[in-house]
Amino acid sequence: MKQNKVVIFFLGTLLASIIIANIISYENKAKNNRQLAIASQNAVANEKEKNNSTKTANDSKNTDCKNKKCIALTFDDGPSKYSNEILDILKSNNAKASFFYIGAHLSSHVNEVKRTSTEGHDIGNHTWDHINLNKIADTQLQDQINRTNDEIARITGQKPVLLRPPFGSLSSDRFSLIGKMSVVQWSVDPDDWKDKDANVIYDRVMQAVANGNIVISHEIYQSSIDAYKRIIPDLIKQGYSLVTITDMFDIDLADPLLKAYYSTNKIL
Repeated sequence: MKQNKVVIFFLGTLLASIIIANIISYENKAKNNRQLAIASQNAVANEKEKNNSTKTANDSKNTDCKNKKCIALTFDDGPSKYSNEILDILKSNNAKASFFYIGAHLSSHVNEVKRTSTEGHDIGNHTWDHINLNKIADTQLQDQINRTNDEIARITGQKPVLLRPPFGSLSSDRFSLIGKMSVVQWSVDPDDWKDKDANVIYDRVMQAVANGNIVISHEIYQSSIDAYKRIIPDLIKQGYSLVTITDMFDIDLADPLLKAYYSTNKIL
């Protein structure tokens, strides 16, 4: 009888252990399944966010400037305290532009630079500290460009393919020094840096602009920002698509041509 009780106790203990082990195994599987489900949901969310970001950045690539009236607005000397204001104006009008940033300004405006990139605008190189590239040695020229390219790439993940030389000064015999980049000049200049008057800037742009033009301005003056509050919507009302340089000239980001762009009618 005593032996039977021992056997029954042993079997009961064994059965209880099996039941407990099965319960623990079930709970572990359920936990793992929940973790896999969460990981899967996070992966889907991350991919969706990535796709949305890519879509935003590529929106301006859908414009056919061969069959539409296009203008490329460009803004120099940023990033600046006015960066978000001009980006807000562009966003509210569903317009794109190209920004040529000075390397020395970048670290103070990282969020603005990221926003510019995320919202699908071009970011170009305007040298490290706005120096005349025709008046410095070859090694200095390359340092001005490379330092700025590296800093922009560090912030945005994309190395620029566009260069705007300060004052438009870069002789063609020095093009070979800049690497795989395209030089962006301009065909309309309202001299906003000289006459800091929003009405004057507005009139000069609106009177001079035509299909295929590159317009140069500067994002570091409130008068320029105020002028573009009117210029941007009024150009759109006239039927213009406001696009990036890479869009208007169909520049290959992986292999940009070593050319100087002034307008769609003047490429050197």
